[in-house]
Amino acid sequence: PGQIRVMVFLDENRNGKLDQDESGISEKVGISQEISCPAGDRNKVTQVETDTNGETVFSDLKPGVYCVALMSNRVVSTKLTQKIPVSSEQESQVYFGITE
Repeated sequence: PGQIRVMVFLDENRNGKLDQDESGISEKVGISQEISCPAGDRNKVTQVETDTNGETVFSDLKPGVYCVALMSNRVVSTKLTQKIPVSSEQESQVYFGITE
């Protein structure tokens, strides 16, 4: 099975990229395997809170396309939703930057 590693970080310089001096923050993220992204039915979205470093891993994923979303009303420097293709034994990474 594949997995998707998610990182939510405080994008202090608002460039949409995780820089060395920027840190992770805890925030709610969601994942679904639907045709539309974001998912049309919120009941089909699995939501989790990232740890204090801003990280979480969705593991044991079957091959397919997943929609990973930041479940926050905060201002972001990256896309709120990202389509991620997953194949067997593959690890993909998704980054969400939050600005203040």
